[in-house]
Amino acid sequence: MQPVVFLFGLVNAGVMFCGGYDYGSWAMFSAQVIGRPAGIIAAVGLAVAAGLHLPGRLRWREMVVVALATSSGFAIALFLATGVLATGPVLAEAKLGVLGSAAGAGVAFAVAWLLKVGRLARAR
Repeated sequence: MQPVVFLFGLVNAGVMFCGGYDYGSWAMFSAQVIGRPAGIIAAVGLAVAAGLHLPGRLRWREMVVVALATSSGFAIALFLATGVLATGPVLAEAKLGVLGSAAGAGVAFAVAWLLKVGRLARAR
């Protein structure tokens, strides 16, 4: 199912890679790659501070990898950007920034390998 959503997002993005991309691209990219994982870690940290507990075998190392893995989801962001922004350079910048966030998957795998999380713990 995930590869289908990935390809659907790419096909429907309609991003032209020529032209000047500026602040909109960087804003969307940083919101996806930095803001989303930071928000998740902050929310889980607040929940733990309020007295809730992480599930049985889930530790903070795994939680960091899960938060980083969320940064690569871009299909819904593309749909929302297309529905909210008018056609033009701002929409093109937003689409390019969202597509760039696919690099977050690589970052999540690298951090999982470094922290020895999940199946990647046995890969060393």
